[in-house]
Amino acid sequence: MSAAGTRRQRERGIEDSVEAHLADIERISGGTARADLVELAARHAPETIEWLADQGFEFAPETPRLVYGHEPYGVPRTYYGKDAGLSILAVLKRLLDEQIAAGRVELWQRSTAFSLTEASSESPRVGVLRSGVDEVEVSAPAIVLATGGFASDADLFRELEGGTLVSAAHPTSTGDGLVIAREAGAAIAGQGQYLPTFGGLPHPTTPGKAFFEERPLLVATERLPWEIYVDRHGLRFVAEDEPSIDTKERRLATSTEGTFWTVFDDRARRNSVPMVVGWSPEDVLSKAGVRADVHKADTLPELAALAGIDPDGLTATVARYNTAVAEGRDPEFGRTHLPAPIAEPPFSPWRTTPSPWSPSPGWTSTSTSASAAPTAPPWRACTPWAR
Repeated sequence: MSAAGTRRQRERGIEDSVEAHLADIERISGGTARADLVELAARHAPETIEWLADQGFEFAPETPRLVYGHEPYGVPRTYYGKDAGLSILAVLKRLLDEQIAAGRVELWQRSTAFSLTEASSESPRVGVLRSGVDEVEVSAPAIVLATGGFASDADLFRELEGGTLVSAAHPTSTGDGLVIAREAGAAIAGQGQYLPTFGGLPHPTTPGKAFFEERPLLVATERLPWEIYVDRHGLRFVAEDEPSIDTKERRLATSTEGTFWTVFDDRARRNSVPMVVGWSPEDVLSKAGVRADVHKADTLPELAALAGIDPDGLTATVARYNTAVAEGRDPEFGRTHLPAPIAEPPFSPWRTTPSPWSPSPGWTSTSTSASAAPTAPPWRACTPWAR
């Protein structure tokens, strides 16, 4: 969560404002964000953080802080709980339980909304598969759709973003709310803005998934690289010590075929720690040949064969990189952190897979482009609360 001008910032001597927050969003998004939604979110964010604090939300002690896994803000304004999302749940569940106990709220769990239609001139109705068994219809004067995104639905992702999905999102992130909104006539906005995260390791047991809990540290501000990144042709595509994660993500999206390999030698394994969250240098060796797409070999051609990289391309690339290390200058990409050549076996690569964290498309009750679908009657009383 991000918010500007909060008590927590002031207590830590951080000067910030909503206007500075909005300017950062404009800079980071390159002007692609919807101004009306951004303005609404940024203006109400401080009061939301203060409300959480007043309700006993347990902030992680290091927050607010700068987060470098995304392009960073200009000042620390990112917050999260000591137990991540569970800290938010702890607050909301207590308040919800009070309403349930008072008889003001009825909670249906494991119940999927599958349709949204107009019941009358005033109230829409929602079709629900209650408890996964009984189909029922609910009518109400107002409906809030909180769809939760669709980064675990490969077919919907392919349709809206035009790519193959490899995701670290929660399995329930299937975009059901987006689907029923579209079927009822809502417009889909935000297509064509997808930018992958810079990458994660494939899940050890589940194809098509990335494993967030064991992610490589590829942000130069968190760990200066001893390795190189190559595509399947064995070619580098970016300065590995580039400080802007946005620049690295955009080069990844335009210069590769959707995946790349992190290649390093044994000296790097021992000295650049940690390369993966939760992994020791010994883990890097022990997982080779056991964990999917993690390998080791005594020569670069053998390594390339194991990983599916062009051996001639990889060998030539490593030779050019080693020359750059020896000369202290990288003429190809301008990398400045050149600690050591890649020369000491065993050599290791692992395949790093870009994945969506929060796809851009979502439904809107107002047409924002010539191709948007006409607004359907139910949207008079239906609010797009979250994607």
